[in-house]
Amino acid sequence: PVAGPLARRRGPRRPRWARQSRHAALRRAGVDEELQPQQLLALATLLGAAALGAVALSRPGPPSWVAVLLALAVQAWPWLWIRDAARRREREVQRDLPFYLDVLVLALEAGGSLSVALRAATERAPDSVLRRAFERVLVDIRAGRGRADARRALADRMDVAALVPLVAALVQADASGASLAAVLRAQADQRLAERFNAAARRALAAP
Repeated sequence: PVAGPLARRRGPRRPRWARQSRHAALRRAGVDEELQPQQLLALATLLGAAALGAVALSRPGPPSWVAVLLALAVQAWPWLWIRDAARRREREVQRDLPFYLDVLVLALEAGGSLSVALRAATERAPDSVLRRAFERVLVDIRAGRGRADARRALADRMDVAALVPLVAALVQADASGASLAAVLRAQADQRLAERFNAAARRALAAP
């Protein structure tokens, strides 16, 4: 409520490329439906002003360079939070994706369609970023959206590198009539190898 008026004043003045870049950062963090770029910008500005005001009240006189640096650091905090949230979200997707792909492969090899396989995977999985994303795909398909469009929308909405080759492979297999189970099995093996390699890198970097 406090940042709202400032967001409405400053938002239209920002360059279009800056708004698009900030919106992409919010999308990667998964909060683009709750926050607009101008709201986050207004919040950061108010936090910086509040920090500078608090220092000025505690130490009368012109603000020192330490106070200015503190205000800038506080102002940068929302953007750092967004960056960390995006990284946590991507790690969660990379962690859960091999499991979902295995479930989809089992359902497809049992004779079900991809929509049935997605429904089976989401019904049996705990709440997570991927579960909500796949449920959104099912909602889009039930609403009449084409399967290829629903999958591309998934990749655009999530903006996670691990999902881009998966969606591209599914769209291509659907168009060419190739076996979806074989495509998903190859994707599952690749995602699992990537997860193992990432864990090995983190282990080598640990003390």
